[in-house]
Amino acid sequence: MNPLADQVFHLFYNKSVAQQLDSQSRVRIPSEMIEELGLGRKVFVTGQKDYMEIWPPEKWREAEEKFTANYEKTLAELFGGRPKQADA
Repeated sequence: MNPLADQVFHLFYNKSVAQQLDSQSRVRIPSEMIEELGLGRKVFVTGQKDYMEIWPPEKWREAEEKFTANYEKTLAELFGGRPKQADA
């Protein structure tokens, strides 16, 4: 696999925690994770294949802006292509 992709996936999965739904179909977030991520009463939840990511809303906005700004370049680096060139 692509070494850059390996690094990215390692960072994504490094702090994963498997959790079971409670009797009311809620997911309990471990207190250590709440503290480490700086989560408050509002969070942003995003689906990623067969798991979820939980973000503080302001951190999600920052990450989304960075990714969106470099979307084509990042995909090209991950999958070995070249970014599309703008028409001259």
